[in-house]
Amino acid sequence: MQLKTKRTLTRSVNQVKIAALAASVILVLQGLHFYTFAQHSQVTQTANQSRDERVRQILESLEPGNTLRVALKRGDRGSGAHYAWMDKMQQQDIKQTSYRIRFRWGKQNKKLKITDVKYLRRYYRFDTAIDDQAIIEQIRVSGLEQELRTEILLRAKVNLEQRMQDLGSSQICGTLYLNLLADDVLPILDEPPILDNDCKVACR
Repeated sequence: MQLKTKRTLTRSVNQVKIAALAASVILVLQGLHFYTFAQHSQVTQTANQSRDERVRQILESLEPGNTLRVALKRGDRGSGAHYAWMDKMQQQDIKQTSYRIRFRWGKQNKKLKITDVKYLRRYYRFDTAIDDQAIIEQIRVSGLEQELRTEILLRAKVNLEQRMQDLGSSQICGTLYLNLLADDVLPILDEPPILDNDCKVACR
């Protein structure tokens, strides 16, 4: 009887220890979860503050009538998607790259041709376009020209697929005016395309 009592007591003590251990583990996990959540919240808040600060600094650098200034004041912002070519643009003091692209786009016939490209020193200021051929050659040699070309043609294809769907047309032709910016906090403000309804202008 005494042995049975001891066994029961031992079992009870073990159960209490297991329960206490389980409770400790739960508390540790809860604490870890709270710490992780707090850290994540702090990082997100810091990132938001950093983005807001960058927008503020850019706003201060823009003249009153600048198209980008108007958009930022309105609350427009970029997607936040950052690409390596943005860093390379900043390293070469290029704020914006502007493209004119001829297109003939249909289900079977898809053609794109970049007819003009401008590298701007300031956002949406075409009077700051780089015209020094030595600098343009440096942009080409660095590989940045090709990276930007690849990116803008990809965006042009997405743009045209969506546009053709919206218009319910089997083929569209014309000219796109697209831009790439050096900072992911900024909205891209593309000009409306010019459509050639008869597709009279060749795209070769």
